[in-house]
Amino acid sequence: MKLPLGLRFHNDIRVSFHSPNKMGKYIKIEKDINTHTSKSNVVYKISCNNCDASYVGQTGRQLKSRITEHRNHIRHKTSVRSVIIEHRLQCNHKFQWDNVKILDEEPSYRKRLISEMLYIKKQKNSVNLQTDTEGFHKAYLPIVNKVLLFDTDGPSPLSVRFVSASGHISSLHNVRFSHLHYYVICHVSTI
Repeated sequence: MKLPLGLRFHNDIRVSFHSPNKMGKYIKIEKDINTHTSKSNVVYKISCNNCDASYVGQTGRQLKSRITEHRNHIRHKTSVRSVIIEHRLQCNHKFQWDNVKILDEEPSYRKRLISEMLYIKKQKNSVNLQTDTEGFHKAYLPIVNKVLLFDTDGPSPLSVRFVSASGHISSLHNVRFSHLHYYVICHVSTI
């Protein structure tokens, strides 16, 4: 084999080839990431597969971690029974684990608890314990029922206008549902 003229005299030079068109550019292998259940600081709803019952909860951790805990609670016979286990055992029903809905996203723990309480009150057939709404005073219920006439399937921006009996107008524009909940509970005397 005959070497090119440039390589005969310079032994320390090596020839290499590089192609900018690599297959990795066209073939991508990525993990299947479900961003829905990877969210944290959420209020969520798990519906029963066999009836209209549902459970509302909140977590500051990733939703998939909390769902796994609920499912493991059902699989392992523990001495402490959750309301989901009770519903499953009493009615022989299953829950929609793959269709958990995020009702609200809120980084503030206190606002998230308020949001959870309001969503529990909004449910028609709740399996939640009544202790989950102990911080919610019954005097707020008529106000909340008026405000919650609209239905939300998720944390979407909205605009709300309040008119008090004296004619004072308070408006909230482009707010998340949890902020509205917090506004209603904490500022009801100013409306």
